[in-house]
Amino acid sequence: MKKLLNIILIVLMLVLAWGSSAFAHGPRRTVDLSNLVLTGNLTIPDDAWIGLGAAACRGEFDNQTIDEFNLLDCNVGINTSTPAGLLHVVLAAGRPVIFGGDTLATVTGVSGTDATPTVLTVSSTNGVAEDDAVIINSGTNATVGTYWVTAVAVDATVTLDRNASSTGAISAASITYINDPLIIESGSGSGEPRIILPTQNDAATPTLAFGDGDTGLYEQSDDVLGFSLGGIRYATLSSFAFFREGVGVGWSLQMNLGSSTSPVYAINNDTNTGVGYTSTDTLSLIAGGVEAQRLTEASRTIESNASVCQDNSGVELKTVVAHGLAVDDVVQVAGSFCTGLSASTNYYVLAVGSTTTATLSASRGGSIIPYQDTGTAFTSYEMEITINFYGPVGEYLEIYGDEPVLRLRDSGATADATAAYLEFGGTDAGSWVRTGYVGDSSGGNTHIHLWAEIGDLHLGDSSGSDVLVLTGGNAFFNGFVYASTFANRTAGDDLLLSPQGTDQTMIEVDSRSALLAGNKTKLGTWAGDGVSNGTATITDVGGAAHGLSLAAGDLVNITNTGEAGDIGFYRIVTAGATNVVLDRTLTGSNSDLTVVFYKDVIGLFATDGTNGQRIMNYSHQDKPLQIGGDTLAATGHSLGSEDVLIGGTLFEVNAQAYFDADVVIESEINTVGWTDYGGTSTIVGWAATPTKNIWYKKIGNLVFVNYYITGTSNATNVTFTLPYTTKNSTQANIASAARVTDNGTLSGTSGLLYLTANSNTAAVYTGWDAAAWTNSGTKTVQGQFWYEAQ
Repeated sequence: MKKLLNIILIVLMLVLAWGSSAFAHGPRRTVDLSNLVLTGNLTIPDDAWIGLGAAACRGEFDNQTIDEFNLLDCNVGINTSTPAGLLHVVLAAGRPVIFGGDTLATVTGVSGTDATPTVLTVSSTNGVAEDDAVIINSGTNATVGTYWVTAVAVDATVTLDRNASSTGAISAASITYINDPLIIESGSGSGEPRIILPTQNDAATPTLAFGDGDTGLYEQSDDVLGFSLGGIRYATLSSFAFFREGVGVGWSLQMNLGSSTSPVYAINNDTNTGVGYTSTDTLSLIAGGVEAQRLTEASRTIESNASVCQDNSGVELKTVVAHGLAVDDVVQVAGSFCTGLSASTNYYVLAVGSTTTATLSASRGGSIIPYQDTGTAFTSYEMEITINFYGPVGEYLEIYGDEPVLRLRDSGATADATAAYLEFGGTDAGSWVRTGYVGDSSGGNTHIHLWAEIGDLHLGDSSGSDVLVLTGGNAFFNGFVYASTFANRTAGDDLLLSPQGTDQTMIEVDSRSALLAGNKTKLGTWAGDGVSNGTATITDVGGAAHGLSLAAGDLVNITNTGEAGDIGFYRIVTAGATNVVLDRTLTGSNSDLTVVFYKDVIGLFATDGTNGQRIMNYSHQDKPLQIGGDTLAATGHSLGSEDVLIGGTLFEVNAQAYFDADVVIESEINTVGWTDYGGTSTIVGWAATPTKNIWYKKIGNLVFVNYYITGTSNATNVTFTLPYTTKNSTQANIASAARVTDNGTLSGTSGLLYLTANSNTAAVYTGWDAAAWTNSGTKTVQGQFWYEAQ
C-alpha cells in the first residue's frame, strides 16, 4: 500500500506541476522521485484525476454527498494485467469476489482434521454461524480456498462443508469469517467458478427473486429448496419429495422408485395414497399403502384371488377392497368362478350395491345372471376381475383376433348404390348431430370421403395430432411436404405460396439441394456412368461423345458419386463433344457419377456450414444474371453466366460496400452532383456584391468545393459558409492552400483556407501566418478543397 501511495503522490505532483503556468511555459525539467516517501494523507481537489490523460484511463475523485472514486475510459483488471472487458476479475483459491456480508474476524493458530468434512479447532468463533463463509488464507497441510460453515460450537470448533486438508492434519492456519456473503469463488473442489448465494429462510424475500422480489427460490433449510409465489411458499423440493405446500390436500412427487404399495405421485398429507408403478406399462392405484387397482394397456385388474360370488337374487360379485365399478362397465372373470359365469366373456354391471358389491348381466341393461349354486357358500372361490371396457354401449369397441377385419358392406352394387360409412357426432338436446364421417356417403360413385362437417379435419402421426389440418377450405402442413411436382390445379391460374396471418412463408433448402427458378429445361442425364478424374473435367462413360446440347453457363447437378464431397451443383465453363469442364475441381476419381444437366435457371443454394447462402445464374447463352430494369439489357462487357448485371437507372447502397477487385467506373459517382452554392453562401469581407462562384459536389459524406470570390474589400477578414457542417472530430480540421490577391496585388505565396471541425464556415487568410487582409482595394480568393461532412 505504501508503494501505491508513493506512485499516486508522484503522479499527482506531476499533474499539479503540469497545470502551473511556470511549468507549462518554462523549460522541461526532470524530477527524481525514486526516494519520495509519503507519510500521512494525500488530498486532491474535487474532480481532479490521476491517470494517463484527460481522455485516457484515469481515476477521478468527485466530492458528492457520498464521495465518489470513478475509473474512466478503462478496462479494469483485478488479478490480471490483460483485462478483456470493462471489469475482468481473475479468481484465485482463497481470494473470491465477495458481495454483501461483513468480515467478522481473522483467526490464526487454527488446527483442523484431515476428514470429510474438516472440523476446525479455533480459539474464537466471533459470531460465525451456519451457512457463513470461511476463507482459509494459509496453514500447514491446508488447502487455501473458500468453505462454508455447516455447524458451530461456540469458541471451540467450526465444521466446514468438505475436507480442507491437502495431505494431513491442519495446523498453524489463518482463517477469515464472513457472514451472509454472496460469493463468486474459484474451484471449491470442482475446478470451475461458481456463485454461492446466502441462505434465506423467508418466502417473502427469497434468495433468488424475480420481479417485485417476493417470488423466487430459496434454501429454506439445509438441502431443502423452497418455491415462493407472492411471498408464500407454494412448493418444496427435498431429497425425498417435491410437494405442494399450504393448507388442504395437495400433490407430492416422491423421490422413490415406486411399487405397487408405495406411490410415486401421492397426496402431500397422505403419502401412502396415490399412483404407484409395478412394471412396464402398468400403474397401481394405491390407498393407504394397499394396491386397490392395477391399470394396464388393455385393462385394469380390480383384484386377484380375493373375490367371491354370492346370491343377491342372482350373481353378485363380492370384492375385498373397493372395486370402483359403475353401471354398464364391462367385467371379465378368470380363475375359479361360480356356475353361470364363463372365462373371457364380457359381463355388464347391472347394479352397484356397495363399494365392494355389484350384480352382473349377460347384456347391457339386461337381466341379472341367475345364481345356480343356491345353498352353497362360495367364499373359497378364487376370482380375478378384469375391466376391459367402460361406459355406455359403443364407447369402446375392440376386435381381437389373428387378422381382424372391420367391414362395412352395402348390399347394393359397388359403382352405383354404395353408401357405407362410419359417422361421428354427439347428442344435442336429446337429438343426434353428426360432426363428420369416413366412407362412401352416396351412391352412383366409388369415392371415399373423410369429412369433418362441422369443425376442422386433423390428420396426425407419431409426431403429433396436427400434421395436416384442413380448415376453411385451406390445408395447413405442420411438417415437410415432399413432392416431385407442384402444379396449379386449374390451367392459367397462379400457383401461390401464401403465409397464414402474420406468419412468414418459408421454403427450406439444405446444402445438397437447391431452389431453381426460371425457364428450367433439362438437357439430359448421365445415369450412373459419368467419369471424373480428380480434375474439373468430366466425361460420359468410356469417353464417348455425350450427344447433349450443352453450353458454357449451363447447370450441372452431380447427385451420386463415390466421393460424397463431389455431390452438388456446378457451372459449365466449356462444353465439348466429349469433355465437359466445370467451374471447380472434383475431389475423387470415379466412373459412377449420376449427372443431370439443366439450362436457363436461377438457383438459390443453402449454406455449406461454413459460408453463407448464394444465388447463381445458369444461362445457356452464357449471359449474366440481371437485377433490375424493365427489360433484359445487353451487357457492354464480357460478362458470363457467373456474373451480375445491374439494370435500371439508379443503383443505391445504404450501407458499406466492399470490393475485392478493381472497380471500373465509366461515369460520375455522385451523392449530390456539382451544384452552384454561390447565391446561397453567406460571404464576409467584400463591399457591395462581389463575384462569387462556389461549387460543391458530394460523394457519400465527402464534400468537394471549388471556389472563386473577387470584389472590393471592406474588411480585414474573409469567410464564407458551406452547404454541410464538418464532422465533429479533431481530424476533421481542414487547412488548404489558396490563391489570394490583397489590395489589388496577387500574392506570390500561398494563402490559407481553414475550416474547423463541427463548422460550416471557412476562413481564408493572406498567408499561412493567418495575417489580416487590407480592408480596401481588390480582394480575390480562389482554390479547391474537400472535407468530411457529418
